[in-house]
Amino acid sequence: MHFRPEFDHYSPSDLSWLGSRHAVDNAETGTLGEKTTHIRTSVLPSGTALHREGDYWVPVTSKTQSVDGFLLTDQDNNPGEVVPIAWHGRVRVDRLPDSNNRVTIAECDHPEFTFVHEPHGSLWNEDGSTNFDAIGDVRED
Repeated sequence: MHFRPEFDHYSPSDLSWLGSRHAVDNAETGTLGEKTTHIRTSVLPSGTALHREGDYWVPVTSKTQSVDGFLLTDQDNNPGEVVPIAWHGRVRVDRLPDSNNRVTIAECDHPEFTFVHEPHGSLWNEDGSTNFDAIGDVRED
């Protein structure tokens, strides 16, 4: 009997959109739904906004869909693919992937997420203070 392993090559996921490690330890396992096929990329990037439809998760494609979670790692864009989903935690809005181009995350009202901006491109100041606030309260110092 011969085995022919199949190898896929991925670049590491860009997790810079995560504002804390908290959501990583508590990720939910979900299944991509059939509607995923309308997105024309072979890999969905980490940070893609997802909407829950019954037992399945699909990428958010309009402002009328709720954002119920974010794809934690890069995943093949295949219906039925089992994926890790961040369903709570701190999200750095300015670092979400371009796959969310039709979604206005600033308008997202989800009690489990804290959405933050990073003015001036820096999260931490030299004195240890943070350079972010919740959306709507972005500091301009």
